[in-house]
Amino acid sequence: MIKNKNMVRSTKKDFVFLLLWGSYALLTVPVFWENNTLTGLLLIIGSVGILLYWPGLTKNMIIFFAAGLLGVAVEFILTSRLGLWHYSNPSIIHLTGTLTVRTLPWWLFFVWGYLIVLFIHASYTIEKAVTAVSAARFRTVINTGITILWVIMIIYFALIYKELRFDLTRWFLLIIIPFMIFWRKKIDLISFFTAGILGTFGEWICMQSGTWTYSSPYFAGIGIPLSLPLAWGLVTVLLRRLSLLFYPKQTEAQACTESI
Repeated sequence: MIKNKNMVRSTKKDFVFLLLWGSYALLTVPVFWENNTLTGLLLIIGSVGILLYWPGLTKNMIIFFAAGLLGVAVEFILTSRLGLWHYSNPSIIHLTGTLTVRTLPWWLFFVWGYLIVLFIHASYTIEKAVTAVSAARFRTVINTGITILWVIMIIYFALIYKELRFDLTRWFLLIIIPFMIFWRKKIDLISFFTAGILGTFGEWICMQSGTWTYSSPYFAGIGIPLSLPLAWGLVTVLLRRLSLLFYPKQTEAQACTESI
């Protein structure tokens, strides 16, 4: 009983932190994107808070830096080489003479690290909340909910494969299928949906402010590609799994969720 009360108290505290830091990120980029220096400094401050708050600093830093490097590399390819979207205020590097190079906003590294760490711990918090109320009478409801999420995800994957004609997206699906086979934890499914929903919502807010725009969005009315939730969900799940390979030791909060 005491352990359950402590878990409930800890979960409430984590939800408050997620709400505050999620709102902080959601306001920083859409409001200050025209000033890259200020945006970057605010994201660095927020990143320090996230890394220090959650248990497992080493693991969180692995996730943060891996997300930052992977995110910037992928965005560079998809924007500069394929032109899938463009930023309204890219950073400018001044080279010798009058030569300048327009690049991605320099603060993107911190956006990726910040959000992926936030999404992963949001997933842990959600599952911890489920654990705290998972008495016998709720087991059927919880298991039914998990099954519904699996069905929704499979339908979503099928829709992407059917509707999109871009070869990279189809390869994207072929890559994720093997990982789905090895997803044995509820936390993987929760991570996918948490990042997919929150990431897509955050991008929609940024696009409304003019921070960036997609070239050929599937949902033209709101400017969002059909594959956007897939991208956020996949990256979050893979980086969480990757962090366990380099830092397998679990914190107490994470261990209770991983055991389900």
